Parts: sequence; C-alpha cells; structure tokens
Amino acid sequence: MKKALKFLKKTDITVSGTWIDCGCGYGTYSEALTILGADPVIAIDYRMSRLPRMDSVFPVAADCCHLPVKSGSVSGFLLVNVLHYYKRPHPLVREAYRVLKKGGYLLVIEYSQCSPTAWDPHPLTANDLEILLQGFDTSRIMLVDTGYRPKHLVVGKK
Repeated sequence: MKKALKFLKKTDITVSGTWIDCGCGYGTYSEALTILGADPVIAIDYRMSRLPRMDSVFPVAADCCHLPVKSGSVSGFLLVNVLHYYKRPHPLVREAYRVLKKGGYLLVIEYSQCSPTAWDPHPLTANDLEILLQGFDTSRIMLVDTGYRPKHLVVGKK
C-alpha cells in the first residue's frame, strides 16, 4: 500500500470523482485511490474473488477492452502493470479514452523492460508508451522505481 500511495502521489494530480482501476488484482491501487479521494472506484478484473470488500470500491468482472461504462463518465483511469499482457494494447487505450471525461486522467504504471519475460510477455519502453498513448497529453513520463524492476509512471490527460 505504501508503494502504491507513493507512486500515485508522484503524479501531483488531485484524485476525485469516479475512477476505474483496470486489472485491479487484489485491489491495492483501488484502495489507494479511495484514500487519495476517488469515490467511487470501479475495480475491474477477470477474477473478482481476489478483491476484498472495501467501501467505495465496486468490483466488476469484465474485459478492460469492453467496459460496461458510459462514455465520458469517469474522472480517471488507472492501468498498473496491465498493458504488457496485451499483444495489441491499442483497444484497451481506446476504451480508456472512450470512458474518460474531457480533462480526465489516464495513469499508467509499467515495467521498464525491453525483453519479454514470463511475467512481462509484451514489454513497453517509455517510447512505446508515448506512441501508444497518442491522443493524451503525456508530458509527464517518469521512472518511479529504480529497484529490482524499474517502472515508468505515465500521466496522461484527455
């Protein structure tokens, strides 16, 4: 939780309104979003049994490329270590763009790797992320974890 809060605070954005946490896993970042002011958080994953019950977090079992969410209805969209599982991540990014309000934020945290591994089958460099996120103002791409597996944090604004 401490690392999730640290990474999200580095964005320097005010978290408020409805957020989507796609590929939420155990809900660590969903909970961090609520601590920072998101209400509600729609936590999306295929295996919702992994997500503990939390106030203001609503679990949805869904495909992040086809969300049951109205267009232009969310303030923020979070993807933490998700894009590298998609051989073609463009539909996921288009879906994020579709559901975000004008001025909404897309936050992406991805491993900074060039070579595929079992846990990172389709790695994305900072340059790959910039190209993928065309259509968003992605003026802020920063390295947030310089440890064993460095990560990029991308702040995109619609």
